Amino acid sequence: IILRRHPMKTIAYALTTLFLFALLPFQDATADKKRKKAGIEKEEPTWREIIDKQKKEKSDYRIYVARGLIQQEEGDFKKALDLYKKALKYNPKCTQAHIQSAYCQDRLGETTEAVTSLRIAVRMEEGHADAHYLLGYLYVKQYRISSAEEQLALLKKLDADKAAKLQTVLDNKKKLLESLQK
Repeated sequence: IILRRHPMKTIAYALTTLFLFALLPFQDATADKKRKKAGIEKEEPTWREIIDKQKKEKSDYRIYVARGLIQQEEGDFKKALDLYKKALKYNPKCTQAHIQSAYCQDRLGETTEAVTSLRIAVRMEEGHADAHYLLGYLYVKQYRISSAEEQLALLKKLDADKAAKLQTVLDNKKKLLESLQK
């Protein structure tokens, strides 16, 4: 790997590759042989097959999610959002792409769009604590206190730590509103 020319691109490529190992199912030759012996067809494609298919068709949404996460880590929220939109084009039911899109939209000042993305994510996966936390946070940011309290109530059932964080944010916003009314 040559780091002199384009260190960020090289690092991004390396991170994408590493992320794919964690994101995609890993299958070795032994597992394939065991499946063939048992007469079972391959259920999941290998990571190489997915990457080859993606190179040919550019349609595997997980590649776009992985690349979006890398762009997001580098602070390029616009590029990350574009990648999440591509992922959603190929799999509109990808909850993670909706949540990450919302995060990027919020960072780009598109709070209303972020709320819409999160409401879709929450509808698809009601038990996703991150989606409820971020949605509650955005409601607080928009001064929609009753909506934030609804998300807090749901979050208390899902994740006590995230609920405590949202409670703190909500309490601080209420104190700010009270001080402004005096």
